[in-house]
Amino acid sequence: MNDLLSSFPQLNEQTIKMILYIVVLLFLFSLLRSLFRMAMPVIVLGLVMVVFLGFSPAEVINKGIDLFADGKNHLMNDVFPYFNEQKEPHEDLLEKDPKENIEKPNEKLEEEREKKEWNTF
Repeated sequence: MNDLLSSFPQLNEQTIKMILYIVVLLFLFSLLRSLFRMAMPVIVLGLVMVVFLGFSPAEVINKGIDLFADGKNHLMNDVFPYFNEQKEPHEDLLEKDPKENIEKPNEKLEEEREKKEWNTF
């Protein structure tokens, strides 16, 4: 009976290692499959450009490099600065003096009176 119990922890350790290896292999397999699925449309598009549209492979590679460079420039110049702004929403309204935005009723009445006086002549 002691022999059976003494071999159990060793079997348990081997089983845990086997399960971990299987999980790691499944993760790597799914990662490679996802990368392949992402790359497949680009590969097919490049193949169509070379075979049917008459581009050379070097031209296709240069067009791909230009496409990724334009995407990177757009991302760096247009998208990231939008997220990096530290301004609060409506910060420009908070900086103004609220009294400047309110019209004084007396001034408005005076302007109307002046207009009427000029129109009477």
